[in-house]
Amino acid sequence: MAEAGNLDASPELIAQKAKEFQEQHSNLMQAIRTLKADEDAVTNGANWKGQARDAFNAFMERYYFQADKLNDKLMETSEKLIKAGSSFADQDTDFAQKVQAQVSSLDLPAV
Repeated sequence: MAEAGNLDASPELIAQKAKEFQEQHSNLMQAIRTLKADEDAVTNGANWKGQARDAFNAFMERYYFQADKLNDKLMETSEKLIKAGSSFADQDTDFAQKVQAQVSSLDLPAV
């Protein structure tokens, strides 16, 4: 674990966090589907009619829309993390090669 003010970042840690986000995305999708099924069972099973039901349905549709958008952003973030992790690994390798090339070019006495 990183100390306060420090950041631990490795391709493995980034991939692990992206996987956690993807799992949470799946869990939220399932929770939204379950809530929708429960809502349908309550409103349809009760033969609820009138303005109150219409208002409730409008509220729930807006809720589902917002929940889906938020959950999509979570998946988008995980995809960006995967891309960033790959880029991080490539940059780390490139930097290591540049440092090694610089060290190799130095004319220092043997240790």
